[in-house]
Amino acid sequence: MAGVDASSMEEDEHKPRQDDSKASEGQPAKDEDDRAPAADWRHAAVEQAIGDIQHCDFVAIDLEFTGLFKDGTSRKSTMELYYDHCRDSVPQFLTVQLGICAVKRDAEDPNMWVLSPHNFNAFPALRRVFLCDTSSLRFLRRNGFDLNKWIDDRVEYARLAEVQNAKESYLASKLMPQAVMDSGLQCVLECIIEAERPVVLHHGLLDMLHIYDKFIGELPRDLGAFCTEWLRLFSGGAFDTKHLASQGRYSVLHLNHSRGSTSLDDLRTHLLKQSHISAFKIATARSSSTYSLERPHEASNEHEAGFDALVTAQIFIIELELFFRAQQRATQTDGGPPQKRQKVAEGTAAEGEEGEPEGAVTEASSGPTIPLDWLSSSLCHRFRDTIEVSGVPPGHVSMAKHLKRSDAEAPAAAADAGGAVVAATSEDSVVDETRGWREGRERNGSRNGGRKRGVGGDARGGGGGLGAK
Repeated sequence: MAGVDASSMEEDEHKPRQDDSKASEGQPAKDEDDRAPAADWRHAAVEQAIGDIQHCDFVAIDLEFTGLFKDGTSRKSTMELYYDHCRDSVPQFLTVQLGICAVKRDAEDPNMWVLSPHNFNAFPALRRVFLCDTSSLRFLRRNGFDLNKWIDDRVEYARLAEVQNAKESYLASKLMPQAVMDSGLQCVLECIIEAERPVVLHHGLLDMLHIYDKFIGELPRDLGAFCTEWLRLFSGGAFDTKHLASQGRYSVLHLNHSRGSTSLDDLRTHLLKQSHISAFKIATARSSSTYSLERPHEASNEHEAGFDALVTAQIFIIELELFFRAQQRATQTDGGPPQKRQKVAEGTAAEGEEGEPEGAVTEASSGPTIPLDWLSSSLCHRFRDTIEVSGVPPGHVSMAKHLKRSDAEAPAAAADAGGAVVAATSEDSVVDETRGWREGRERNGSRNGGRKRGVGGDARGGGGGLGAK
C-alpha cells in the first residue's frame, strides 16, 4: 500500500462508528459510511434472474472465489479425503461472483436456444472474516475483476436457513437486512431448487460446495451426507460439461484433432469449430447482453462468472447434440461390430484412440438434434449427477453411489411424508441449521406457490432420475 501513511490509517480506523464496536462475525457492521446497498436495481436484477429460471429448461452456474485450498494443494488419494479437504477450505474463502445462465429452447425452432446470462457481485450480508489466496487475487485481477466494483455494486446474500430464522425470530430479524430477506442473492438458488431445474457446471464440485456453504447451510460432515443433501435439494439433476468431455473426448467430440484439453476455454473454442446445428441467441434486455456467442476468446469477459456460465451452457448444448447424433448414427449403422457401435454411442473410446471412429457425426440432420425429452433419456441418465474431479481417483463423483445405505431410500419416503431437507446424519448442527428453513417453507409455501420438491423431493429426480445409472 505504497503512498499511504500508516498513522493516518490507524487514526481513521479508530474513529467512532455507530455500533461498529459491537459487530462480530455473523452480524451486520452498521457503518454510516457503508450502508446496506439500495434495493432498487439489485431487486430488479434478482427478480429478472428468477423469472428466467422459472421458464427455462436448465441453468448453467459458475462462481469465482477468493481462493481454493488453504494449503494450495488439491491432490488426494480418495474422493472421501478430497471432500474432507474441500470442507476444511471452502468455508474459509468467499464467493465473490455468482454467474447463472438460464437456457430455454425456442418455441418455434427446436434447434435454437435462448440464453439469459446474469452476473452478480456476491457479498455476504452479515459480517465475515475470510481468507484470500494471493494467486487467486492475481488471477481475478488478470481477468478484469474489480474489487471496488465488487463492493459498490454488490448483491448481498445469506444462507437460506439464516433468512428463514430471521423471518421467524424478532431477535434474528434485527440482524438481517430486510432487503436481503426479500431479494437477496440466495433467492436465485432457492428458485432453482423450487423450480426443479437441472443444473449444469464445468468441473463443478467446488462450485457445488460453495453454493451449499454460502447460500444454504453448513457443509455436511462427509461426502455421503453431502451427496444426499444435494440430491434432495437439487432434484432437477446436475450435469458436468467436463465429465461429458472426458467420456466423449475422442469418439464424440474429436478432441484428438486439437490440443485435447477439456478446460472451459479450450473446449468452447474446439466445439464452436465442430459441425453442429444447435444455434444460440441471447435474450434481449439482459444486463450481460454484451457477451459474445461466437468469438472463441473474449478477453474482456473471460472468467467473469456470468460469461463463464454462458460458455458452460453453450458447451453443454453442443455436447448433447454431438452425443445424441453419435448415438443415433450408431444405432442406424448396419455394418461394424456391435461393440464398436456401442462405444461410439456412449462416448467411451479408449484414452489416446486415434482417428475418427465409426459412428462419428459430422453432417447435418433435419429435425431437433437434441430430443425434446432429452432429460429423461438414457444417455442423460448416464451422465446425470456425475461430477468430474480431476486428479482424484476415480476422476469423478457419481453422487448416487455415495449415498449412505441408511439414506438411500430416505428421499422417496420423505416425499410421501412431506419431506425433509436434511438426511438423518450424526451431524445435528446441520439438521438444526436447516430445519427452520424447511419448516418455514412448508408452512408458508414456496416462492412459486407450490410445495418444494427440493424439500420433500425424490433424490432420484424426475423422468426416471438415477434409476438408469
